[in-house]
Amino acid sequence: MSQRNPTLRTLDQTSLSSWFYNLPIITRTWLLGSFTVTLLVGLGLLRLESVVLLWPRVWKGLELWRLCFSIFYLGGLGMGFLFQLLFILQYSKSVEEDVFFHDPADYLFMLLFCTAVLWLWDIFVFRLFFLGPSLLSCVVYIWSKYHTHQLVSIWGLVQVPGKYIPFVYLLMDLLTSGSLNIRAVAGIVAGHCWYFVDKIYPTLPGNQGHKLITTPLFLRNWLPRRRTTLSGPIPPPTRQPQQQHDHRWGPGRVLGE
Repeated sequence: MSQRNPTLRTLDQTSLSSWFYNLPIITRTWLLGSFTVTLLVGLGLLRLESVVLLWPRVWKGLELWRLCFSIFYLGGLGMGFLFQLLFILQYSKSVEEDVFFHDPADYLFMLLFCTAVLWLWDIFVFRLFFLGPSLLSCVVYIWSKYHTHQLVSIWGLVQVPGKYIPFVYLLMDLLTSGSLNIRAVAGIVAGHCWYFVDKIYPTLPGNQGHKLITTPLFLRNWLPRRRTTLSGPIPPPTRQPQQQHDHRWGPGRVLGE
């Protein structure tokens, strides 16, 4: 049996490594963390009980890792898991590059803000236990606010403007499962809280562009804006309207499984 050329194998590994490290840093970290934690739980190498968000153990037992692991856990293994990884790769990458212009500090602060909203939802509204699908739904909502006219193909059957995508996925979940996807709803609420604070509130009469919250300086010092990628320099930020494109980004039953 002929063996594969070692040079070709090295080139494939180099190409895969270059692709991965050329992803925006927050998206890359989220993708890797979600893949690792969900896979370890699915294979039984990490106990699900040690991952889910249990507040008595956080407060009394100081099990602070739950705050992080519950964000990276996406649910059981299967097609839903793969689609969620794909959605992180596509939606999060697009938001980090096109909305936050490769500014990891701003993007991370947005994710932390939305995570805090989801914590409040988990405590006062409805138990979520793990936040990965909800945070993904939040990012999809943020994406939709900045890609309102971009067409997204659903199963190759219908094209939907981007501004409706979070609700289309929510409706598809309802039709396929027979129940409302509470995790997706929580993500939409968290995403809208951020959008209101960051974009709507400064435009209200009398606010004169003043923002309620801004990215902390320590995050900016820790995560300076990325100036170049492996494919070349990053163009200066411009908020031009998105052109319409046809993206076939798969089914909708991925955000709450």
